[in-house]
Amino acid sequence: MLTVDNIRANLCAKYKALPIVVYDTIDSTNTQAKLSSIDQGIFVAKHQTAGRGRQGKSFYSPDSTGLYMSVVLPITPMEAYEFTLTAAAAVAAARAIENVCNISVQIKWVNDLYLHGKKVAGILTEADIDRVIVGIGINISTESFPADIPLAGSLDAENISKSKLAASFAENLFDITSSKSREFMSEYRSRSMLLGKEISFEKDGNAFTANALRIEDNGELTVLSNGIELTLHSGEVQIIL
Repeated sequence: MLTVDNIRANLCAKYKALPIVVYDTIDSTNTQAKLSSIDQGIFVAKHQTAGRGRQGKSFYSPDSTGLYMSVVLPITPMEAYEFTLTAAAAVAAARAIENVCNISVQIKWVNDLYLHGKKVAGILTEADIDRVIVGIGINISTESFPADIPLAGSLDAENISKSKLAASFAENLFDITSSKSREFMSEYRSRSMLLGKEISFEKDGNAFTANALRIEDNGELTVLSNGIELTLHSGEVQIIL
């Protein structure tokens, strides 16, 4: 069961005393984390009524078929930017899914996790004065999705422990961020589903196609379009099949 005690039991000793909150239903774990005063902790929900994604998009969060959680980190927004926090969170999530579910997922730049060409998890990082909140939604056993998100999928993992998955993600994220090292970027690259592929994107209001060349240590994506290298700092890219 997804409970505070079960999550705490799966955390290593140095994180066991951290605040943990589990909701049956909540608007958004990121919203609740921002309303709290803690500088480090874990917020988890079995169901979200107003889950949020990047660029103002919603994140479909049906009851009991996914893991919806936020981790509060005691770092400043500038430290998060310099550390490439979103990439770190993607690696932490991929490790957790692999460790707990025995499923290997790929990372779609910047912050989505994919399995068999379908998005199974999304990450939203939000700054809050002197701390940062990392939210993640993982579709574990969701079977149907709204028509407006055709590329959504799930891990199809029925009998995994959500408490163990929550603890593993949080622990990996705490470990990576406390290390103050970008060594995780090599793993981010190795899990990338973009590198070497032809992609499409918009930049400055114009549509481009390009080859994805490399991901820099600061998380930027370098592409080759019409013989010219371009650097993408953020935004949405699509793989051209």
